[in-house]
Amino acid sequence: MLFELDLDAVLKRRVAEFKPVAKFQPVQRDIAMVVADSVTHAALMAAIWAAPTAGLLRDAQLFDVYRPKLAKDVAVAAGANDRSLAIRLTLNSDEATLSEEQIQSAVAAVVNQLTVALGAKQRD
Repeated sequence: MLFELDLDAVLKRRVAEFKPVAKFQPVQRDIAMVVADSVTHAALMAAIWAAPTAGLLRDAQLFDVYRPKLAKDVAVAAGANDRSLAIRLTLNSDEATLSEEQIQSAVAAVVNQLTVALGAKQRD
């Protein structure tokens, strides 16, 4: 048997890193934000990850998109070209169980970042 190995290609590949299992229970919070229809998923996620959450944000997933179909439903959104996005935030700490104050502070930081970066409004 004879084979050739491209070492440059092997060295460029990312090697998986071990991450220990969290010792403390993660917390999930759902938020609903109204954004312009032109806001992309990439821009949404970039704004979420840019929020100053003190390292507590572990995951963010967009799980629902609502676009009003009828004119009377536009009241749900800020305008006719807006849509409502529901996002699940997962928060955790390696040092201790999160307090309600830490959770609220991290969620508020994400909401504020989305408001500043994308002009989003939180839906009730």
